[in-house]
Amino acid sequence: MKKLFGVLLLVLGACVFAQALTRVEFFEKVKENFEIENYEEVLNLSDTMLLQKMSKTQEAEIYYVKAQACYKLDRFDLALEYADKSLAIQKNSPGVHDLKGKIFIALYKKSDDSENLRKAIVAFDESLKIDQRFFGSHLYRGLARYYLFSSQYSE
Repeated sequence: MKKLFGVLLLVLGACVFAQALTRVEFFEKVKENFEIENYEEVLNLSDTMLLQKMSKTQEAEIYYVKAQACYKLDRFDLALEYADKSLAIQKNSPGVHDLKGKIFIALYKKSDDSENLRKAIVAFDESLKIDQRFFGSHLYRGLARYYLFSSQYSE
């Protein structure tokens, strides 16, 4: 009974802490955890934040954070799911389109399916339609095209 009460207090304490976490604090903690490659904690923080009331834009940002963490953990299908959730809320996010492109490149490397390269190129093109200055999309789009070109001649 004492253990159950202790666990209950711990859970309630975590809920109170989660309620007190502001958007700024959330992103500071996310940044800290990305720096030390603690992506599981980023996912936990994101889940905690999604329980709070927030704007749709903030919700989209959190799904983007979750997509980044899943990408770093090589959970590519889940990363795509979160990226798509973010884009369903906020379509004009070059960073999310760029991340989707990187995920498709990673899926290509894992499966050798050139269709993933085509999807990557589309994602990078979407990113660049929104913001031509998004340098990473230029770079990775070129890489995806190189892989696609190479795969066509290696078959």
